[in-house]
Amino acid sequence: HFGSEQLFMGFYDSISSEPEQFLRSVLEHIGVDSGIDMSTYPLRTIVNRGPRSEIPERHREFLSALYADELAGLQNRFKDSGIPWLSPGGPHG
Repeated sequence: HFGSEQLFMGFYDSISSEPEQFLRSVLEHIGVDSGIDMSTYPLRTIVNRGPRSEIPERHREFLSALYADELAGLQNRFKDSGIPWLSPGGPHG
């Protein structure tokens, strides 16, 4: 088993919404200086973008109801993540 100091937990949402802060968090976790100038890093460059599609509303509603307990648990456990687990659109809505 690994101690919590050996594990880094991040969320995809953070990569897309705050890539610089996410990278700084990773660097801090592995003990690398996070105070570097990131202005030259292509943090917002999208590579190999796949097709974009939205989940149909009826499927979103069905899945939200099906996983309501799990989503509530995620909301409670990761309340400081800023991810809207229980919002109408969900974390990726």
